[in-house]
Amino acid sequence: MILQRLDVPPKPVPMASVFVQKSPLGAHVGVLYRDDAGGAWLLHQAWNRDSRNETFDAFRAGTRGAPLFLVPPGLDVDEQSAVRASAVLAAKLLPEGGLPYAFGSATLDREKGFLLGESCGLSCATLVNVVFQTARVALVDESTWASQRTSKREAEDREAKTRVAAWLNAGDREQALRIGSEPELGRPRLRAEEVAAASSQTTRPLDLCTAEPLGQQVLAEMDSLIAEVSTPALPVEQPLTKDVTVNAGLRTE
Repeated sequence: MILQRLDVPPKPVPMASVFVQKSPLGAHVGVLYRDDAGGAWLLHQAWNRDSRNETFDAFRAGTRGAPLFLVPPGLDVDEQSAVRASAVLAAKLLPEGGLPYAFGSATLDREKGFLLGESCGLSCATLVNVVFQTARVALVDESTWASQRTSKREAEDREAKTRVAAWLNAGDREQALRIGSEPELGRPRLRAEEVAAASSQTTRPLDLCTAEPLGQQVLAEMDSLIAEVSTPALPVEQPLTKDVTVNAGLRTE
């Protein structure tokens, strides 16, 4: 896997792929896809109640030039087409005011939008996973995130959620309490770098034991590429500038 640093939109823009960026929790991830005119759009969960579908330039402005990387897609043409259609649909169905930030999942309904069920919100990683699941492209076998989770990883998951709860506390105490208490606190965390890594593979879905080292490879490659051109990484999964253009020029396929 060789990440491609994106200082300008890729040419040509992939029909559908995944982008990744450094964050305080390791990585931030989203879907990069092509609109009908060939432009690049980025769909991602930036933070709590801050779900975005924005142009490449708007994304770069919002992150103040922090390094952005394209993950080489392991998708065939049909899969890319399905993921693109799913991303366009998800972009159109993003709720006013954004989705709550948490580590759960959802289903995407063309009429009703994002159905969270018992979940209390989505992270950047689980939003990407929802888009791929809607396209019937399975990235990971989520059951193994529980069955193959070590005690070390469980402790890391709890620590990450505790940090997120602390960040949320000032602006959304209710959501902070949900994330920082059981049962949410003890549930496995799907990590952004692992979703990114899974999207680069041609054999899927990945189990945790396969995805975890590949995710570490994604983090290492980002560190190496950032070191080559010294540019500070922005903590992405915190509130970003909201001066963006949303959902322009898109149609549901």
